[in-house]
Amino acid sequence: MNRPRPELSSNQQQDYLRDLLLLNPLYSAPDILDRRRKTFNLAAANAVDAALEIAQTSDIATKREQIKQRLRRLQQEFWSIPHDQLSAQLNAVNVRAFPEFQPLLTRLKVAASCRKEIQQLLVRKDTDNHLVTAFRSAMTLPPDAAAAARERFLQSVETVERFQKVRQTVKIIQAEYPLLFKLENDWFNYILSLKKPKSGLGSGGSRSGFSFEFLEGNEWLVWIGCFMLIRIIWAIVRSFN
Repeated sequence: MNRPRPELSSNQQQDYLRDLLLLNPLYSAPDILDRRRKTFNLAAANAVDAALEIAQTSDIATKREQIKQRLRRLQQEFWSIPHDQLSAQLNAVNVRAFPEFQPLLTRLKVAASCRKEIQQLLVRKDTDNHLVTAFRSAMTLPPDAAAAARERFLQSVETVERFQKVRQTVKIIQAEYPLLFKLENDWFNYILSLKKPKSGLGSGGSRSGFSFEFLEGNEWLVWIGCFMLIRIIWAIVRSFN
């Protein structure tokens, strides 16, 4: 790339020529070349590089924001625009320079290929419509927002009858829609691993709604533990008398 030469004032030109005349070309050729480079190239190069860096940084930030807004718009219109149009727009999004968007774009592409199956689940009478709706929302959200949507649904399941319907729906998805099941494999397997609801299903990681599930069928262990604790306390009290 050709660098523009800086315009030197008359004083700068005089200083430059004076310095060169003081140097002997036979012994100071490197110094002369270095002075020439600094005077005519380096200053301009630094200025140009700084300007290019600012322009590139601004351009990268602009492109990142454009991709972010484009993906957000596709998330909002995901279930309303025609399938062919949605697929074309998703394929047109280039996130090669912005890998932080790749997980969301990949998830949206997979979800787009399953839109027909989701619509089938929504109209079935043997599935829990609220679970399918929560699942559909989570499919098109970023990971943190998807986790919040799953948690809100799990906390809403409080009756045995409702929980049985939810488990039945998960089993249907597992058997008849394996690709959909794979999208939320951890969440669905967590639901299948539970026995029955207490006060909401809680989160898949902490199982907050099932903190006392271990006690079911093991109450005798608790009573034995309490009895032994009372005996120990009583022995300690008597030792002080």
